[in-house]
Amino acid sequence: MSDTRYTLKDAENEVRENVKNIKELYNIKNDDDCHDAIVQICDSAVPIYNYDLLTFAIDNLWFGTEETELGSKNAFDMLKEAIYRHLLEIAYEELEKVKECKELQTA
Repeated sequence: MSDTRYTLKDAENEVRENVKNIKELYNIKNDDDCHDAIVQICDSAVPIYNYDLLTFAIDNLWFGTEETELGSKNAFDMLKEAIYRHLLEIAYEELEKVKECKELQTA
């Protein structure tokens, strides 16, 4: 059996890569489409299995200290929400880098 597991770094890299290619992967026409695509990208990178959520939590205990905003009802939902919000931050940071790079190329 393989000992590889899906880690937070894997999720962050997946989000960054998808944001870099956001125009090619999604039919972006305006800022709302861009936001919707980022929500999809981040949502799909959050682990759905409790085992994976716990392995994320073991490696990143600060997820358990995050205050919830979406009314999470149990520890697993709290972890999902904290991971999702973290990945959203990563996605928007990457989007800014992509925008800056494109602006530099057109200048």
